[in-house]
Amino acid sequence: MPSGSPAGAALNTAWIGDDLRQRQLGYKDAAYMLTVPLIARFLYETQREMPLKPIPWERPPGVKANDNGGPLPGQKPPPLPGQPEGAGPQQPRQAPKHG
Repeated sequence: MPSGSPAGAALNTAWIGDDLRQRQLGYKDAAYMLTVPLIARFLYETQREMPLKPIPWERPPGVKANDNGGPLPGQKPPPLPGQPEGAGPQQPRQAPKHG
C-alpha cells in the first residue's frame, strides 16, 4: 500500500549499497548510517499530516495473559536460518581455550 494510504497501513523500505560489493559507500560509512536519515526524512515528509491513531493496548479476546507467541506446547521451534527442515536449534560452539 502506498505511504499515506487511507487504510492507515504503509510499508516502506530503503536499501543503499553495491550489489557486487566492488566499492565502498564511503570511508567510514555503513548502509544504515545513510539509510536511516533518508527513510526518516521520507517518512516525515509523507506522514506528518496523517492523524495519530491510539495504539490498541487491549489484549484481543481469547488471548491468554501469558501467551508470548512461539511454538505451541509439544512442538519444536523452527530451524535456524540455513539449517535443513527438521533440524533442531544448535548450541553455540565454545571457543577453544588457548594455554
